[in-house]
Amino acid sequence: MPGDSLIFYTDGFSEAMDPKSNEFGEDRLVKLIESTRELPAKEMLTKIESEVRRFAGGAPQHDDMTMVVVKVTP
Repeated sequence: MPGDSLIFYTDGFSEAMDPKSNEFGEDRLVKLIESTRELPAKEMLTKIESEVRRFAGGAPQHDDMTMVVVKVTP
């Protein structure tokens, strides 16, 4: 349906670690996705990636972070 979104991502997003070894987490990622759902796909992806990287605070990550955002348009 128009307005629907499909988000495919690797666990590198939810398992991103901050400098104190805290995970970003699935719940936080879902809330972030929900809060950006009105944005165009590219902006949504940019915002999510930015927030996860900000959380990580420059800590080295040990997994890839890949995300695809697909939005259904009228």
